[in-house]
Amino acid sequence: MPEKLPTTSTLPSCIDDQAISRVIGWATATHLRAVALLVLIAATCFLPGLAGIAPVDRDEARFVQATRQMLETGDFVDIRLQDEPRYKKPIGIYWLQAAAATVTGQGASAPIWAYRLVSVLGGFAAVLLTYWAALPLFGRRVGFIAAAAMATSLLLTVEAHLAKTDAVLLATVVLAQGVLARAYVAPQGERLSLPVAMLFWFGLGLGILVKGPIVVMVVALTATSLAIADRRIGWLSGLRPALGVPLALLIVLPWFLAILSISGTGFFSASIGGDLLDKLATGQESHWGPPGYHLVLAFILFLPMAVLLPSAIVPAWRLRRQAAVRFCLAWLLPTWLVFELVATKLPHYTLPLYPALAILVAVVVDRSRLVTGLWWTRLAAFPAALMLAAAMIAGVVLLDLHEGIVSVPALVLAFAAICLAFGAARAGWHDQLQAAGALLAGGAIVAATGLFGIILPEATAFQLSPRIAATVARVSPCPAPDLVSTGYDEPSLVFATDTGIRLADPRSAADFLGGPGCRLALVEARKEHAFLQRAGRRAIAVEKVETVAGMSLGRFEPLGVGIYRAVSQSEAQ
Repeated sequence: MPEKLPTTSTLPSCIDDQAISRVIGWATATHLRAVALLVLIAATCFLPGLAGIAPVDRDEARFVQATRQMLETGDFVDIRLQDEPRYKKPIGIYWLQAAAATVTGQGASAPIWAYRLVSVLGGFAAVLLTYWAALPLFGRRVGFIAAAAMATSLLLTVEAHLAKTDAVLLATVVLAQGVLARAYVAPQGERLSLPVAMLFWFGLGLGILVKGPIVVMVVALTATSLAIADRRIGWLSGLRPALGVPLALLIVLPWFLAILSISGTGFFSASIGGDLLDKLATGQESHWGPPGYHLVLAFILFLPMAVLLPSAIVPAWRLRRQAAVRFCLAWLLPTWLVFELVATKLPHYTLPLYPALAILVAVVVDRSRLVTGLWWTRLAAFPAALMLAAAMIAGVVLLDLHEGIVSVPALVLAFAAICLAFGAARAGWHDQLQAAGALLAGGAIVAATGLFGIILPEATAFQLSPRIAATVARVSPCPAPDLVSTGYDEPSLVFATDTGIRLADPRSAADFLGGPGCRLALVEARKEHAFLQRAGRRAIAVEKVETVAGMSLGRFEPLGVGIYRAVSQSEAQ
């Protein structure tokens, strides 16, 4: 047994466990109050920087550009990125983003924030559904703490800022798992109401339409693990499969049949053969990692509450015979093992499992007596404090070095986040887990406001594509020039400029610039020699109008892109 340490607290009474427990009790006195506070917490993390952060290469920019092309063409069945089919993911996220762009009144000219609204709403839904999913397992207090942990977690905060599939997928998984939890812990002989049971199949169908079989895998492995552990499956009948399966098929089949009629087997060979199976077998696009990759990353991506993971897993395993704990472990462990064994590894893959982590951590926070006095619990908040402090200091230094900006608001928020983080470390040292959790959440909220709301929007070096587009608009001799780009072909450039921009090699770019009409060429510095050499051979007189320098997020390297125009012989002389 680990040595018990003294638990005497010298913390101010306003931030000790008793005070925080009273606040949680007040917050969870009614569902309406709990939901309102969770929405407020999530908003402070998810909304800052939504419009100010440039489209991020490559996944986000690909999604939003494909959606914009749907709005431009009116074709809401076939998914394309410029002229190429984009069949790696189903249609769901594109439809949702197109709806958001339309509802905001922006349509095909919608700015990036309109597309990101879908992920923000997915993040809000995931937070509130975490609260809802935990209710039948552990009640309101644990549900509220778990949902707050999700709202302030680094990974969900990042995904809520990106216009892609993962925040919405998370919401569908938590919806389905919340219904599954109710069916599992329901008293024997008691069935779920029909509307609640149908929510399971709705979540399943929507999840498939957004990101294929991931939601099915999570749900199936959870149910199978519980069935094997308990040696009973009768509780699954409460899901009303006779009615639910047709509902899920009604959501999924129409588009799958439509795309089958357009692409033949093209969609299925690209999404299943070219995407899913390749990821299982090889580290696709260099995204390889050894077993244990996701476990290590969880201690960063689940910040600030990641520091309590060791304290949560040990008692959870000890209490695994309790139905509620067993459900969370069945949600978490089998699918996590699959992700660790899959060759391709990306940080967001395990996001659908984080609500189970959050619920187990919330149990420990709410019942801190389970781990009181353990030395690793007392030290747990120190790494989180250091990482929060390092992130804020790095952001402020980044602005100073790359932009020459000393942002007073960023400095104030950095100081506040550091104070909260080290206050949490001190609370943890005094065995005040609820106070430590509350202070860590506060530090995460302040850090999200500073990093996403101030530092990243002001870091113009990371906004290369929008700056190129703005420069083209300023120097172009006509309102809508035909464009070609060589050496810089990120999808964010297509989104920032025009769907019709050509992405070519240096020779083709020079040939294009020599054609008739109003034309400009965007030439990355390393391609300039070949471009100019070809232009000289073709007797095309060119002039560099301006150079835009910055950081390519797709390659994560500094680049310089020259903007060229063709000039007449008299101008050249």
